[in-house]
Amino acid sequence: MERLTPKLALANPPGNLKLPVRIRLDSKDRPILLAAIHGKADFLLTGDGRQFGHLYGGRVEGVMVLRPAQYFERRARR
Repeated sequence: MERLTPKLALANPPGNLKLPVRIRLDSKDRPILLAAIHGKADFLLTGDGRQFGHLYGGRVEGVMVLRPAQYFERRARR
C-alpha cells in the first residue's frame, strides 16, 4: 500500500457528468464511480459488494471495478 499511495490522485467530476444508462447505482454511490471515470482511473477498488458487486470484474468507461483483494491477487500474478 505504501508503494501505491504516492500514485493516488483526487478527482472531482463536473456536476453534469452522467453514468452510462446501463449502470444502476444509488445516488450516494454515483459520485464515486463518476470520479473514477473522470479521473481516468484504471481501477476502482471497493469492498461495497452490495452496491458495486454487480460491477466487480467488469469495466465501466475504462475503469475496472474490483474488490481490494481481487486487485492484489491480480498484481501478485504479474
